[in-house]
Amino acid sequence: MKENLNFSIWKVKKGNTKTNTNTKTNTKKQIMKNINEYLSGKYKTKAAFKAGDTVNVDYEIKEGDKNRIQSFKGIIIKKQGNSTFTIRKFSGTIGVERIFPINSPIIKKIKIILSGKVRRSKIYYFRNLRGKQAKIKSI
Repeated sequence: MKENLNFSIWKVKKGNTKTNTNTKTNTKKQIMKNINEYLSGKYKTKAAFKAGDTVNVDYEIKEGDKNRIQSFKGIIIKKQGNSTFTIRKFSGTIGVERIFPINSPIIKKIKIILSGKVRRSKIYYFRNLRGKQAKIKSI
């Protein structure tokens, strides 16, 4: 049965068994290496926040030849798949929104402060709320 199967990972051939076991162990080692790289954080993972959460995003700003880290604290209005998310905050009495790409190298840290309970995935209605109405219940 095994001789008839021809997968790209397990190439089983009739005849020389030494080469078969070597190719099997090499591919197993390669698979384990890929899994270890994935688990060690070499690859980006899916973001764990959603709309309604209050987050603090630390991102890098380049001014001339200097780099500094600035934070942006606000409520997530929308998250578009695994590509971008929009945060809204109030600076004095003016609402400010900023769009961040999730897998951007300028983002240094995303810290979830509060998890909010909302019934929608995109809370555009939040833009029109003022005062006590603009509060989101926390979980």
